[in-house]
Amino acid sequence: MNTSCMNPLTLPKDTEYLSVYESDVVEMPLLLSGIQMSALEQVAHNRGLTAAGMVRQLLREFMAAQPMRTA
Repeated sequence: MNTSCMNPLTLPKDTEYLSVYESDVVEMPLLLSGIQMSALEQVAHNRGLTAAGMVRQLLREFMAAQPMRTA
């Protein structure tokens, strides 16, 4: 994935860029307690998602909701 044009502190004005990177996959460890993981899996299952799909959806929604910053 080419991240040279992405500043981690500044989101582009158009958040449609998020879907562009859906095809790029990076494995990222996620440290959760057993109870948190069970809850995540249950909520994801109730929504017809995998736990990984649920995390991706939560991250996408979180990033889209962030206020835009100017450099």
